[in-house]
Amino acid sequence: MAGLFDKQADLYLDGRPTYPAQWYSMLADHTLHHSLAWDVGTGNGQAALGVAEHYEQVIGTDVSEAQLKRSMTHPRVRYFHTPLSMSDDEIISLIGGEDSVDLVTVAQAVHWFDLPKFYSLVERLLRKPGGLLAVWCYNDAAVSPAFDSAFKRFHDSTLPFWHPNAFLSIEGYKRLPFPFESIGLGSEGKPLELDIPKEMSFEGLLKMISSWSAVVTAKDQGVDLLSPTVVKELETVWGGSELVRSVICKAFMLAGKAAMSLAARPRYPGKWFSRLAALTPHRYLAWDIGTGTTIGCRALKPVTQVKNSKSMLCHMPKFSVFTPHYQMSDDQLADIIGGGNSVDLVTVAAALQWFDLGRFYPIVKRNISEKPGLYSIDCYKKLPFPFEGAVTGIRQAKVDVTSFSPVNTAKRQIVDLLSEEVVKELEGAWDDITSEFTRFSMADHLFNKQAAIYSEARPRYPSEWFSMLAALTPQHSVAWDVGTGNGQAAIVQYVHTPLAMSDDELVSLIGGEDSVDLITSATAVQWFDLDRFYPIVKRVLRKPGGIIAVWCYGSMEFSPEIDGILGRFFELGIPFQSQSFKIALQCYKTLPFPFESVGVGCEGQPLELDMRKEMSFQGLLKFLRSLPVVHIAKEQGVDLLPEELLKEFERAWGEPEMVRTAIYKTYMLAGKRFELHCTSINACLTFKNNQQRLYLYLANFTVVLESSYDLFF
Repeated sequence: MAGLFDKQADLYLDGRPTYPAQWYSMLADHTLHHSLAWDVGTGNGQAALGVAEHYEQVIGTDVSEAQLKRSMTHPRVRYFHTPLSMSDDEIISLIGGEDSVDLVTVAQAVHWFDLPKFYSLVERLLRKPGGLLAVWCYNDAAVSPAFDSAFKRFHDSTLPFWHPNAFLSIEGYKRLPFPFESIGLGSEGKPLELDIPKEMSFEGLLKMISSWSAVVTAKDQGVDLLSPTVVKELETVWGGSELVRSVICKAFMLAGKAAMSLAARPRYPGKWFSRLAALTPHRYLAWDIGTGTTIGCRALKPVTQVKNSKSMLCHMPKFSVFTPHYQMSDDQLADIIGGGNSVDLVTVAAALQWFDLGRFYPIVKRNISEKPGLYSIDCYKKLPFPFEGAVTGIRQAKVDVTSFSPVNTAKRQIVDLLSEEVVKELEGAWDDITSEFTRFSMADHLFNKQAAIYSEARPRYPSEWFSMLAALTPQHSVAWDVGTGNGQAAIVQYVHTPLAMSDDELVSLIGGEDSVDLITSATAVQWFDLDRFYPIVKRVLRKPGGIIAVWCYGSMEFSPEIDGILGRFFELGIPFQSQSFKIALQCYKTLPFPFESVGVGCEGQPLELDMRKEMSFQGLLKFLRSLPVVHIAKEQGVDLLPEELLKEFERAWGEPEMVRTAIYKTYMLAGKRFELHCTSINACLTFKNNQQRLYLYLANFTVVLESSYDLFF
C-alpha cells in the first residue's frame, strides 16, 4: 500500500482536513507523562504537529518516503522512514526502547497496518503505567441535505475500488480489533464519535476526494470516478465553484492503555529460544500453543500459534489461528498445524495447566517430527510430562500480581486477595530487594535512554590516571573495562554483556581465568551486584599482579554562587536517590572493596583526585540532565530542573557563551587480591543487613586468599 500513498502524497497534503487541537489536549490529559509520543503512518505530519504542542519529543514514522518528503517541520518532531523490511527490534530501538512512549497516535491509517505486528510493538513501547494508544478515522462529509445525497451516490460508486482494509474506516472502526483497556474515549466495537469542522471551497473538496485510495486505484484501472459529469453534479449541489462552505467530517476514535494482562506479564529471554533451537536438528516449523500475545513465540520463525481467545488474536503475527477446543476435532487441528510428523518444536508458555492433557499430549505426539522434534514447557514441577528430557525452571521477577487469574476470580466472588495488610507485607518484602532490582533495571531502561547525552556531557578522565595504574601492573596484555558506557576509559574491543549471561560465559568471554592484568570501572561499580561481580574479578585477575581500580566523581566546583545552586539541586534530588546512587554521592567511602591496597585508596579511604573540564552553560545543563536521579524523578512526575532553577543557574553563570572551568571531585580505590599471613587464631562475628557472617582466621601458617569473601562460610 505504500506505493499507492506515494502517488497521492501531494493531494494528501492539500486535501485532508485538520484535526481539532482539543483532541490532542484531551489525549494529553490522559497520559501521566509527556516526554515522548509516536505518530505512526504520519504522512505529511499534521497529527505529529498537533501532538508536539503537548509532548517534549514526537517521532513520526511512515512506510512512504514520498509522504515524508512533504512532512511539515517542527522543533520537537523528528521523522523517520520505516520500510516494511525493518524488524520489530529495529523499530523499538529507533523509537526509544521498550516502556518509553507516553502516547501513540494513528490518524486515518491503522486499518492499513498488520495489526498483530503493530499491536505487539505498541504493547512493548508504551510506558507502564499510563501509556496510551489513540487511533481515529473519518469518512462522511456533511454539508447540506441536497449535497449529502449527491455525495452518497458518488461514494457508493467508489465501493468496488476500495481495498478490503478500507472498509474498517468506512464503517467507522466499529469492527476494528482494539485489545486495549478503555479510558472513556471509545472502546472496541464502540468508537467515540467526533466532528471535524472545516471551511472548504469546492476545489478543496475535490482535492480531498481525489486523495482517496479508491479514486487512485480506479484511475489505475482506467475508471475515472471523478468524470466531468460527476464533478459538475457535485459543483451544482455545492452552490458553485467559488462558494466556501462549512463541512463536517464525521470522525471515530478509539483510545486505550495496554491491558493489565499484557502490560504486567514478563518477557521471556531470547536466550531460552536459542537453547531450544540448538536442541532441534531442523528448524522448519514451530508450534506455540496458548500463544496469547505471542510473548512466547516472537523469537520463533516460521511459527504457527493457536489460541482459544479471540480477544488476543490481534496481538499475533501472520500465522495465528483461532482454535476453539470445544468445536475443533483433533484431525482439524492436526491439519491446521501442518499434518502429522511435521513440527520441530512445540512450546507452551504459562498455559499448559489449563489444558486437557489427556487430549493434548496425543495431539503433540501425532504432530511432532520424527527427526526428532522437541517439546518445551515453561515451569511445572508436578505436571505430568510423558516425554523424554528435562524441565528447566527459570525464575523471573517484575510480575504484576493483579493480573493473576486467581486474584481476578476471587474479586468477582467479593474476596480481596490483595487486602491492605497483604499489600503492606508484600511492600515490606519488596523493599529488601529494591536495590538489586534498581541495579538490574537501570541497565535496560535508564542508561539506554540517556546514552546520547552521556557521550556528550561527561568529563574525560586524565591520561595520567591510566599511566599510574599501568605502572602498578607487572604485565600489560589484557585489560577489562566494566560498565564501559561510551568507552572513554577503554580502547579497542566492545562486547555486550546482558544480565542473563552466566558467570562462566562472562569469564570465558573476557579471556578465561587468571588472564586480566587490569580491571577498571569508571563511575559504574555502585550499580553492580557486588556479591556476583567481585568473585568474577577474583577469577579473571592475573596472579600475581592483577589490579582492580574503580572510581567515581561527585560534586563539581565552579564558583561559590554556582556551587550553592548546585548544592540546592542535589538536595532536591535526595528523595529520588537509590541506594546505589548514594554510594557515589558518598565518594565511595561506604563502598565494600575487599582488595589489598596498592597505595591508591583502600576500603573506606578512597584516593581524592581532581578532573578539570572546560564547560559552557549548555554543557552544564547537559551534564545535569544526564544524571540518573533527574530521569528517575521525571518518571515520577517531578522536574528537578524547573525553569526557575535554570534561570538561577544562568544568572550565576554570566553570559551564556561564557566558558568556565569545572573541577570534578573524584575518588578512586585500587587493589589486588588479598594475601594474608596468619600466625594466630582469631574469630569475630559481624552483622550486615541483618545477615550473620562469620569470619575465621586460620593460624600458624601462611594462606593466600583469592578474596576476603573466601573467609565467609
